[in-house]
Order: sequence, then structure tokens, then C-alpha cells
Amino acid sequence: MSEPEQAAEGSEGFPRSSGRFEVVDYPGAGGAVLNAIDGFGLTIVGVFLDPKTNHVRSFMQAHFGKPTTIDPPGAVDTFAQGVNRFGFVVGDFVDAAGKRHGFRRTPHGRFQMVAVEGAAETFPNGIDDLGRIAGSFRKQAGGRLFGFVLSADGKKMTIVDVKGSTDTVAAGISNGGLVVGSASGGTAGGDEPFVLDLETGIIILVPCVPPLFPPDCNRKTAAIKVSSQKLPAALVGKSIRADGSEVGWVGDTTGAARLIDIPVPSTSNQALGISDTGDVVGGFTDPGGIQHGFRSRSASVSGSR
Repeated sequence: MSEPEQAAEGSEGFPRSSGRFEVVDYPGAGGAVLNAIDGFGLTIVGVFLDPKTNHVRSFMQAHFGKPTTIDPPGAVDTFAQGVNRFGFVVGDFVDAAGKRHGFRRTPHGRFQMVAVEGAAETFPNGIDDLGRIAGSFRKQAGGRLFGFVLSADGKKMTIVDVKGSTDTVAAGISNGGLVVGSASGGTAGGDEPFVLDLETGIIILVPCVPPLFPPDCNRKTAAIKVSSQKLPAALVGKSIRADGSEVGWVGDTTGAARLIDIPVPSTSNQALGISDTGDVVGGFTDPGGIQHGFRSRSASVSGSR
């Protein structure tokens, strides 16, 4: 996820609503993006640019509550990536030495480190209601990415490595044991979405359906619908247009997909999380180059296959 661009002075606070579509801007921030929403659709997590320090910070907000910042001890930049129904948040942060660390935050605000044994870098990306964490890691700094699933007690680790890929990113996990992510360097030449069934060990590569995903099917799947117990599973993600801009989409494992409808002026957008009820969260860039978070209720989309 890219860092938010600097916001224009006097930009409005959190949130602005228009029907089923809400613009979500952290108060006083220099830009914001929502990265996840829990299964009930009641808690969102995201990142914002702190104009005082020019560093990326994270926040969470429960339904009708005020946003709470997420600041792991020793963090310079923080990237919250996932949240479950009980308020556990996972993500990673950068320390003063430039090293990245994985973390889990409890509902009471306690931070716990999440690290794959022997890894140089660990990136937790999603957490289900059972406490299982999906993410990625590097054995050496700057090296190849591997996916992982960590049990709630931290005693069992499952490595996710899509055959033929150069990088594998596990981005989310459902209560039914479906892991979703993206694999680079596959037959499509871009980032192919995949779904792994933990029970059977079967990996399904989500088919590419042009022209919905131009120009080369370069898609980065970001989340899976938490309530999905069986296939086909609901997915959200982003695609790269021919001009290099991003476009968010909602789809499933059959390859069917629809573009996210952004009813405000924007040059690009990305879908990064989805709830059981189909509420989608993500971010968009306005014509002035400022990033904003959004929540689209009941998956407002257009342009179906």
C-alpha cells in the first residue's frame, strides 16, 4: 500500500457520507486509506499521513465511536492491515533503524510481536475470528516473499508458496480456512489472485477476465469475505489500468468481477477490504493528488462481467 499524499489545507474530517458511499478522512491528516473492515462491518482500520511528522500512522474506529490511533512502541511508521470481529488488529511497523516488524494489537491496546522464526521481515496482513494470522515474510531483507498462516496460539505455521511464482503474498483469511492473496510472476505475467483451502491444501488461481483487468491482468487481491465458508468466495482487490492508474473491483473465485463505483471525482482507487454484508473499504485519489479512504456500503459496483 502506498503512503497517502499530502492533503490540501482545510480538508474535511472523518467521515463524509453520500448515500451508500462514505469518504473517510482522519481528522487533520494529510491523506488516508482504509485497509480493512471486520466481518460485522462495525470496525475499520486504516492509515493516515501525520502532517506534523510526515510519517504514516494507523488508526481504528468502531461503529459510532471516535478513531483511535495505533502506535506500537518504537514505531516510526505504522501500517495496520487487518481486523477481526473482536477488535484484534494486525499489521507491521518500521522502527528508527528502518527495520520492519509484525504486530498484533489486542482490543485493550496491548501490542504483541508477530515474527516468522528465522525471517528478516514479517508482514501480518489479516486475522480471522479464530485468531489465525495470514501474512508474508522474507528470509533475507529485500528477498523473495513467502506467504504464511500462523495459528492463534502461535505454535503452528503453514507456509504458502504458489508454484511457479517469484513472490507469494497471503493477504487475508476467512473463518472457513480460506486464505487469499496474490502470486507474482505467474502465467498472466502480473499478480494473479489465489485462494488456498487450508483443509484440503488446494490452491485455486483466480482466472483473469479482460478487458475488466487491462492491460496484463496485474491484480493485487487484498481481502476475502470473512463469512465465506465454501467456494466460490467473495474477493476484493485492485487492477492496473493501461495508463498506470489503479481501479478497485469486487469479484469471486470464478473470475466474475465488477468495478467499484466511486461517485466523487477521482483518478484512481483500490478496494482493500470487505465485510460479511458486502461493505467494501479502500482508498481513492482525488484530482488534486490527495488520497482519501472510503466505505461503499453493500458493495456498490458497476461494469459487471
